[in-house]
Amino acid sequence: MKRLWISIKRGLIRDANHRVRMGECIWLFQYMLDVADWESGVILDWKDQAAADDMQMPIRTLREQRRKLEEEGYISSLQKQYGQEITIKNWTNPRSYTGEVLNKKQGSNKAEPKKKESQGDIQGYTQGSSQDVTPTYDSKDKHQTSKEGETPKPLKANQIPEVVLFRAVVRRYPNHSNFDDVVKAVSGVSQRLGRDATAEDLKPFYSAWTSKGYKPTNLAWLEWAVSGQIPQNGKAANIQEPRGFQGIRDFIQEGQAIDAAQ
Repeated sequence: MKRLWISIKRGLIRDANHRVRMGECIWLFQYMLDVADWESGVILDWKDQAAADDMQMPIRTLREQRRKLEEEGYISSLQKQYGQEITIKNWTNPRSYTGEVLNKKQGSNKAEPKKKESQGDIQGYTQGSSQDVTPTYDSKDKHQTSKEGETPKPLKANQIPEVVLFRAVVRRYPNHSNFDDVVKAVSGVSQRLGRDATAEDLKPFYSAWTSKGYKPTNLAWLEWAVSGQIPQNGKAANIQEPRGFQGIRDFIQEGQAIDAAQ
């Protein structure tokens, strides 16, 4: 059944701290509240592109706002094979009268000054700790923690979607020191296309790079992918033209020249 309303804690509106921290991300957060499962506060199959289309928002803007919500501790995310699983922190089922809070942040049971809240103060309030947030690779520290007190560990290559996409094209992972470059480049391709980049979007550029005899381990071909053009004879050639067209044109022109000479 289509929902006609969502419920938001009054503290999210009345506490200036949330306004400063969340800013314009409030609209994306409310969208998440609307699509989350009421029983668990979890969005099982979140896709950035689908949400961006639904909200009529640029995909890059939506991703930046989602990551900000994650860094600020309002949500956590878990990368799945075909999407993400978004968990809204300190969730209360709007149909429940018990007031039970789900998805608490680890360590939130410590004694803290408690504000008195009315029965309507439900959904999405957070105290601001982000220790249990599962960050994307673009997070400031590029580390992940699963339990409070554990030593942060760098994300593995297979946990970074952009690096996984690179491997699908090149058939190997880049050096760890180049992860940032790959993430930035793939994000640039996605921005140019207005959607998530795929392996098929990148393959023509890598193929053109290696066919010219350039070193396969060099990442400069990603610059071509970001611009959408392959340099040819000192000029930029549109990648949309299939390879071999220029050879066909040269053959036709040569034939015409021979006919004219006869």
